[in-house]
Amino acid sequence: MSDTVGEVLAAELRETMATERARKSSIEAKGLSVVTTCGAFLTFLFGFATFVGVREGVERSGLVLALVSAGVVLLAAACLLGILCSLPGLYHEIETESLRTMASPDVWEEDGTEARRELALARILQASDWHRRNTIKARVLLVAIALEALGVIAVGFDVIVLALRW
Repeated sequence: MSDTVGEVLAAELRETMATERARKSSIEAKGLSVVTTCGAFLTFLFGFATFVGVREGVERSGLVLALVSAGVVLLAAACLLGILCSLPGLYHEIETESLRTMASPDVWEEDGTEARRELALARILQASDWHRRNTIKARVLLVAIALEALGVIAVGFDVIVLALRW
């Protein structure tokens, strides 16, 4: 016996939602990774700035200050975007009240075709919402990673400039 369109759609929607849930978890975990690594880089940067600041005879040029400032701003911005990525957000879910009406005694014994169709439509809206929100979060994550990389580059150039002056 072949599957009905409804059965095929239900299976596809289950797979789509599982994929979007996994994608959401992955993006949120990567956002937290950006926060963690930016925090580590900022800690290093402040320690390095303190160490360099107490060295006698080392002149701090405008370039050094600009690179340090750029590094701090870029890493802090990346950290904030990482936090945004890791926020759970208000993802669309099927309301339990609508499911409760299906469990009422007068509806319970009815044919389930219409209920499956309505649930499929609700799952389609849910999957669409989750995909849209995950795509936005993924783009924010890419910007966060790019800012983090630029911040690390700025700090790296700062270290090189200071090393050449010693």
